[in-house]
Amino acid sequence: MHHARKPGDVHPLFVAAFNAGDLDALMQCFEPEACFVSKSGRVAAGAEAVREAYRRTLANKPHMDLEVRKVLPAGPGLALVIVPFTQKAATPDGPMEWRSVATDIVRQQPDGSWRLVLDNPFGIE
Repeated sequence: MHHARKPGDVHPLFVAAFNAGDLDALMQCFEPEACFVSKSGRVAAGAEAVREAYRRTLANKPHMDLEVRKVLPAGPGLALVIVPFTQKAATPDGPMEWRSVATDIVRQQPDGSWRLVLDNPFGIE
């Protein structure tokens, strides 16, 4: 597993794992206490809840394209990352595609790597 060495490195690792359907590699992008915010506003808190949210998402074999648009340092070891993305999936209701701008928080870990603390894919919606 590669580790993110700077704040902007987390999302390229995330999208590679996401598109490969590799849930274990995907979870390496998150802190153990990370949170994921769904479009409904529901918060999945902690690694097990985040894992379950992504397990359901990956079941549809989605594909994501993203761009790390901006990294805003928020003091030592903390940053806000602005990430426009497009996601496509074949669902039971037919093909779906959506676009959004994630506003995610990443934090530097004791080993120097960076991981997601808050995964907020629907950003300002």
